[in-house]
Amino acid sequence: MPLGDFALWRLAHVALGAVALATLFVHTGGRLGHRLDLALSGLFSGLVVAGAAAAALIAFEHRLSAASAARIRGNLLRAHLLLFWGVPVLLGFHVVKAYYF
Repeated sequence: MPLGDFALWRLAHVALGAVALATLFVHTGGRLGHRLDLALSGLFSGLVVAGAAAAALIAFEHRLSAASAARIRGNLLRAHLLLFWGVPVLLGFHVVKAYYF
């Protein structure tokens, strides 16, 4: 597979998400935290759910009408991207809080 192969990057994206989710569980012990940590956990969980729903839709979109699949896929991908935006910000606050206090 060439380095620019779309399927390879999709697989890497899924693997990175799975590793990040496992890391979150190991790091937190399954607890969601309080205040900004809760916001970070919730935002990341929403990010994973939106991404998984988008991946499932892409896998089964051949069973839907083209217009319906495109509309739903666009909404799920938009939600996935919007949820991602807050993760680096809250993660930065989490790291500062851990090392500052």
